[in-house]
Amino acid sequence: MQLLIYTPLFSPRIQYIFEYLFNDYLQIKCQVTVSVSEFTSFEGVKFSYAPQPLGDELWVWQHPLLLEETVEPQLIKLFKFRDSSAFFGTDDTRSLVPFDLFAASFYLMTRYEEYLSEQSDHFGRFQPKNSLAVQAGFIGKPLVNQWIIELMKLLFHTETFSDFSPRKFTYFPTYDIDHAFKFKHKGFYVNLGGMVKDIFHGEFGLLIDRVLTLLRLRRDAYDTYRFLFMLNKRFKMIPYYFILCAAKRGKYDRNLPITNKSFRRLLIRLEQDGYIGLHPSFAAGKDLSLIALEKKSLEAVLHHFLNASRQHYLLLRMPDTYRALEEVGIGHEYTMGYAGYPGFRASVCTPYSFFDLLRNVETDMIVNPLIYMDGSFNDYMNLSPEEAVIEIKRLIDEVRAVRGEFLSLWHNNTLSDKGHWRGWRAVYYSTLEYAFRD
Repeated sequence: MQLLIYTPLFSPRIQYIFEYLFNDYLQIKCQVTVSVSEFTSFEGVKFSYAPQPLGDELWVWQHPLLLEETVEPQLIKLFKFRDSSAFFGTDDTRSLVPFDLFAASFYLMTRYEEYLSEQSDHFGRFQPKNSLAVQAGFIGKPLVNQWIIELMKLLFHTETFSDFSPRKFTYFPTYDIDHAFKFKHKGFYVNLGGMVKDIFHGEFGLLIDRVLTLLRLRRDAYDTYRFLFMLNKRFKMIPYYFILCAAKRGKYDRNLPITNKSFRRLLIRLEQDGYIGLHPSFAAGKDLSLIALEKKSLEAVLHHFLNASRQHYLLLRMPDTYRALEEVGIGHEYTMGYAGYPGFRASVCTPYSFFDLLRNVETDMIVNPLIYMDGSFNDYMNLSPEEAVIEIKRLIDEVRAVRGEFLSLWHNNTLSDKGHWRGWRAVYYSTLEYAFRD
């Protein structure tokens, strides 16, 4: 299947969004031409993308955003389209859809609004409450994917996805290893200090758990790796493990040091089960120059180059973080999600190239959108395990409907099924069964 699009002026932004929507996401052949004669003589499926149509051809109205080269405040007027929202609209009824879905998709995917916002939370992150998706209520929908599917249905006069795309739904599990173990392998003095604190604060249950674990009479609470390996085998998944290896221990960076022999043995075992990526520390999220040091230290243990990364605490600043990661050779990035809101930060659910708006250029770095992390439901939204299952299944249905990639984030410690996380291991297992059902 081949599609031809005419546009009078071509730009890096137009090339970028067409490449993603048609070639990467829909996986169909799409050609763009600025030649009127080539367009009019073409006998296959085609449409024009311009401020005005050439004649009576299929036409999508063009907003000026994709011809601009700078980042400027945009007038956003929301309206209803099908069962969801849209913006960059037109009153011209000749347009196939009543808005420029390409400019709107570009605006959402590039995180245009994050370049313009100076407000951040106490960690320095863009606040989701300031995002268009949260304010308009479409954070729970892969809007970009839904828009292009609606356009394709109009072009091909069909309601069947397979009539215009071979894409299939996939599930991709990822795990952040922020605390490899709760008590084990931390050394005599660290655990002695912990015992003193347990007694001082009256945490006698924690004290007993610590002592029994150190005496090897109880499995370390965060040693959930056998469970992860079982899941990955059961559902035939090859996960990514993102490893925190901070150069210096701090309030938010408390993993074992990379020099710890037991930690190194764990890394070897994890790599036998899946892929390993870098998890830049909280400190590196603030001081981006530390990323190179941490990456080098982890590579020295693994004896190979690392190509993937996710920011600790999802610390992401546009475009500085991505630029810093690119400079050290990271090609795949997995931070694009919100800590407090499950859903679609970039309103899209398949990997796409990072577009640097300040340089007005597409880069080689691939952004892998994160759909949810475990803490979103338990720590931020205060949902029960049963409520979380319902919400995760709803998100799976959204991604399945557009045949996207469902990317989840769990931590080894949250799957302990103890304390604050009691009952959450079942959440993960039951939602995996739902995702992989026939």
